[in-house]
Amino acid sequence: MLKNKIINVGFSANSLIIAFYFIFGTSTIFYFLGGHRIVAFLLFFFYSLFLIILDKNRLLSRSYVIAFLFFITLSLVSSVYWSHIRYAFTPVFFFISLMLLYTYRLSDIKQSVNIISNVLLVLLILSTLGFVYAYLGYPGIRVGTNPDGRGVTFYLSTLTNAAYNFGGRRFIRPSAIYDEPGSLSLIVCMCVVCRHLLKMDQKKSIYLLLFGFITLSAAHLLFTIVYVFSLVIMKINKNLLTASLKFKYFVWLTIGIVFLVQVFDVINALLFSRIFTLNIETIAGNRLEPFLNALSLISINTFLWGLDPICISDANRCSNLYGRVRDNPLTELVTRGIFSSLLYYALILYFLVVSVLDKRMVILLGVVVLMMQRPMALNVGTEVFLALTIVIISKTKNRS
Repeated sequence: MLKNKIINVGFSANSLIIAFYFIFGTSTIFYFLGGHRIVAFLLFFFYSLFLIILDKNRLLSRSYVIAFLFFITLSLVSSVYWSHIRYAFTPVFFFISLMLLYTYRLSDIKQSVNIISNVLLVLLILSTLGFVYAYLGYPGIRVGTNPDGRGVTFYLSTLTNAAYNFGGRRFIRPSAIYDEPGSLSLIVCMCVVCRHLLKMDQKKSIYLLLFGFITLSAAHLLFTIVYVFSLVIMKINKNLLTASLKFKYFVWLTIGIVFLVQVFDVINALLFSRIFTLNIETIAGNRLEPFLNALSLISINTFLWGLDPICISDANRCSNLYGRVRDNPLTELVTRGIFSSLLYYALILYFLVVSVLDKRMVILLGVVVLMMQRPMALNVGTEVFLALTIVIISKTKNRS
């Protein structure tokens, strides 16, 4: 009796804890307060563990446990080879989040996504106000430096690490409470993915995407195109999607996504060149140079074990030693080797296959675009985006 009462009282708390980790897991706020974003993960972890102990009906998914043991074993192979335990951490945060989120009821998850949507709308509106504030010429306040060394400035109601002067006006790319505009765009896009899979109000999803353009992110534009495409394809008669057409669709989409990710900065440069005076060749090289460099570094040894343990602990030193290899689809393979990076590529393949087999899941192509543009998607904080998406797919499929 008492146990049921506690669980009922904690229903909204269940939704709040998921929303809290989703929103603050990647926030730079913890860093500026002298802490670490792993604090958000630990709060989510211990609260979820408490629920499992309290309610014996909250069972872990056996298939998730088996997958975790498989990928942790592979990662341990790399850890043993390099005598470096950090390789084993690759699947840990993702699978812990995946297994814990699975124990929540779908009603908890849906309510949490609604909370996340409302909070993000507020953050986007505040970001827009900060954009206007900077445009009107009001100064920002330097508040610190991100872990990657880039300075962060506060403009009225938003943080940013990207400010440009043009025609006597200052333009900023707002990042709300995150380390960069791309992070704000990422969390907005992943929220829209969850909303779409849960069949929530499309109007609010569109508002989120429209306000998200304040980040001036080219990845945001690519994702929005995929989202609109997913809405259109939902209208297509299921009988027209033959097995042969699905296969061709899968092959061409895979090629198209790889191409789009590689020319991401070229698109970005073209967008910005209409507003700011930027060197397009320099910006375009920001994506192509690391990709080509990573490609040139691949050998049998690199394929199996990665370059060097320094590449997963100190990105700057890795760049000094081997050149730039970050932020492209080959980053995980080159820095970690196939044993430790297989989970990343397995997830990309999973999202691609599911998107082709079920037209309701075409939105997952947007997830693939985001993952290939941000290969560190399995890090603590960002792993919850992918974990929540998979849990929603699993739970909604069971009900359909």
